[in-house]
Amino acid sequence: AEVNRAVALAEAQTAEGGLAALAAGAGPGRLSAWLPYQAARAGLCAEAGRETEAAEALRAALALHPAPAERLFLQRRLAALGA
Repeated sequence: AEVNRAVALAEAQTAEGGLAALAAGAGPGRLSAWLPYQAARAGLCAEAGRETEAAEALRAALALHPAPAERLFLQRRLAALGA
């Protein structure tokens, strides 16, 4: 629910606001091993112009061994960043 709230906040306000909400809800390592968290973080970072952080989050998501369709989606997003 916290990840969904952060994404909704970003859509209603700013990507930076969404990232702040995501960071506040994540806690140290609490959600970092959850693929939807990393994917949401990547999307918000990219939207905020933080390409390096977006690529880092996408690599973290890929390291979580997503299903083939999810892997392809994440790889394409990573390639689109030029990373």
